Amino acid sequence: MLHICTIMSRPEYLLSIYYSIPENADVVWHIAKSRYTPDLADGMKSILRSDKRVRLYEIECEDTNTPCKMNYIFHKIMECGVDSYFCIQDDDSVFLPEMYEVYQEYKDKQMLVVGKQVDKEGRTRLQPSMPCPGAIDTGNFLCHSGVLVHEPWPNKHWSSEYYVDYEFINAIYKRYGVRNTDLVDRAISIYNKMSTKPDTLDYIRE
Repeated sequence: MLHICTIMSRPEYLLSIYYSIPENADVVWHIAKSRYTPDLADGMKSILRSDKRVRLYEIECEDTNTPCKMNYIFHKIMECGVDSYFCIQDDDSVFLPEMYEVYQEYKDKQMLVVGKQVDKEGRTRLQPSMPCPGAIDTGNFLCHSGVLVHEPWPNKHWSSEYYVDYEFINAIYKRYGVRNTDLVDRAISIYNKMSTKPDTLDYIRE
């Protein structure tokens, strides 16, 4: 099973993400939103509620409380059993088919897999690499979900979102080690596909 995790703050992009999620029986898309986030339109909510792949959670926390929303999803994944994989899908981008293909190749192993991330023009933004601050994003990795028993999302405030990503993925890397970490030269993530915000990374890694 591949668990796709989305913490939702921007409901306007949700339909585009929905149509990018693979229509496969071994996929579950978990969406966590704060009860204070603007509610979904009735049509969108109906689509999500009627799809067996989708789990929509409304949580009692502030919209900015990423640890609460992410760890709620992680708890739900562990309730399903830990013999699976998970990845994180931002709420302003789309799911790339290559992520599912990589999952298919690793689903019988217990690994941390880091791939390439591209920008909305298709240029390489992040190369697959071992965890390093500013050089890794939650979108360009997938991992066996057994690690979630030991590694929750960090309940800390950082000056940069990249350091939160780094701390979480680095904790997983320390647990799995080099022998159980693979770098794949394949684009499994696209950054800010639908967002109009400028990219805060000041260079593209070729």
